[in-house]
Amino acid sequence: MHKTKALSTVVLAMFVCCSCLTQGEKINVPERYRRLYGQLEAILDAFDADLLNRWDGRPHATIFAAELLPANAHRGDALLRKNAMAGIRIYLDRLR
Repeated sequence: MHKTKALSTVVLAMFVCCSCLTQGEKINVPERYRRLYGQLEAILDAFDADLLNRWDGRPHATIFAAELLPANAHRGDALLRKNAMAGIRIYLDRLR
């Protein structure tokens, strides 16, 4: 379930990026993907409409975020090494 949700998030993010880049252009979607494309497009259109309905029209401050890559669990056993925490702290300090 967790991998499925992560994959769904990645696919959704890809379509958001693609829709931003190709806004207003006609996209030639291969026949075998048209149904999926239509479903994702409907989800993104609904999400876009929801965002527009919630926005009061005023600009707001930008919120910045970062990912602490050296502390990522995908590193596996490398996180258990003696020097792992030192590397994480160095990376974190560089983000400031």
